[in-house]
Amino acid sequence: MSHLNIKETGDGVTIEIKLHPRAGRDRIAGVINNRLKIDVSAAPVKNQANRSMIKLLSKTLKVPQNAIVIKRGATGRNKLIEIHSISPEKVTKLIFTK
Repeated sequence: MSHLNIKETGDGVTIEIKLHPRAGRDRIAGVINNRLKIDVSAAPVKNQANRSMIKLLSKTLKVPQNAIVIKRGATGRNKLIEIHSISPEKVTKLIFTK
C-alpha cells in the first residue's frame, strides 16, 4: 500500500494527484505510488476534468474552490496541487475517514 505524500507549505499543503478522466463517476479512488488517485467523469477537454477534480476536492476537504491551485501538470494526468488554509492532518482525516 502506498502512502500519500502531503507536503506542508507556508499557507497550506501540496499533494501529488493522478487524475483519471472519463471514469464512471467522480471519486477519490485511493493512493497509487504516493499520489492521490482521483476519478472524474468529465473529459479532459476545455479544462473540464480539472474543474471536476477541483470541485470534488473542494467538497471533500471543505475548502473553497479558489483555495485549490494546480501548480504543475494542468494538461497532464500527473498534477501537483496546492491547497491553501488547510493542515496535512486535516487533509488526511477528511480523505481517509468516511
